[in-house]
Amino acid sequence: MPLDLQAASTEYIGWLQLEANRSPNTVRAYESELRKLISFLAANGHSLAVADLRHEDLRAYQRHLAARLKGPASRARALVAVRSCLRWLAREGLMERDLSNGITLPKLEQRLPKPIDPDELARMLAALPIMPTIRSFPLWPSHI
Repeated sequence: MPLDLQAASTEYIGWLQLEANRSPNTVRAYESELRKLISFLAANGHSLAVADLRHEDLRAYQRHLAARLKGPASRARALVAVRSCLRWLAREGLMERDLSNGITLPKLEQRLPKPIDPDELARMLAALPIMPTIRSFPLWPSHI
């Protein structure tokens, strides 16, 4: 009997929890993203057998996400979960070919850190303990 995507994703989620020791939030997020992928595939007539999964299916899902999720960070987060699962399935021998290389992540904007508010900086500096400066100490001992 061929392995179905639901059983495969359940195995992967178990591995994330027990062996990869991922945080509960990561596990929940990955599980949610894999459920969304499976729902998308089922709604589009896929057999849900791991062996029937193709690059075309994944590209269709990427297009679906691009239409549904406007932010590139949101799409990237969803696709990272799918890509990680596909990589694991191939590594474990549960999938004949590693399809993870067909998943491209959207380019994320490189953001610079926001500058600190001048008033906040002044409050932080005022809260520092007063430290003696080098000028507080004589350069030469007084007994010479």
